[in-house]
Amino acid sequence: FHHTSYEKSWRNMTEDTTTYKILHALDDSTDFIANRVTICAFLGSVAGASSATLSGRGVMKATMHSAASSALAMTACYIAERAVCYAIHKDMNDQNDTVLDWRSHALGGISGGALVGKIYNGRGIPGALFFTPIMMSCYLVDCKVLEYRHRRIKESIENQNNGRER
Repeated sequence: FHHTSYEKSWRNMTEDTTTYKILHALDDSTDFIANRVTICAFLGSVAGASSATLSGRGVMKATMHSAASSALAMTACYIAERAVCYAIHKDMNDQNDTVLDWRSHALGGISGGALVGKIYNGRGIPGALFFTPIMMSCYLVDCKVLEYRHRRIKESIENQNNGRER
């Protein structure tokens, strides 16, 4: 079995090095963005297929176009959101840079939406006005999912502890 020098250096890296922390944060952010962009692409494909079906256009072409547009737009918004989130929590010396923050979602919607609006329509403000509420809605959904996960973990721990007491 052959290992490259990159793989060897990654395995030998300790958790207290700055490089390890940066790469770990980048890996977490990439997973965060990929999960949400995949969901947005799926929802965009459903919207495109529905629109094409109702208007009598080609369903496959509209579905793919809508999915790609949704994925690209939300990628811009979520990359901006993660950058803002990292900057906010870096200033506060927070150890957990993947924490959810409504400010980062709002600023990600504004900056990512402005970029997408400028690219697609040549006007940034309508894009920011369109994507900011979407990003704030994503924040609310993320909070509910996180709350649900914490509740399920707590229930699981309590069930395990109750089983040991018997």
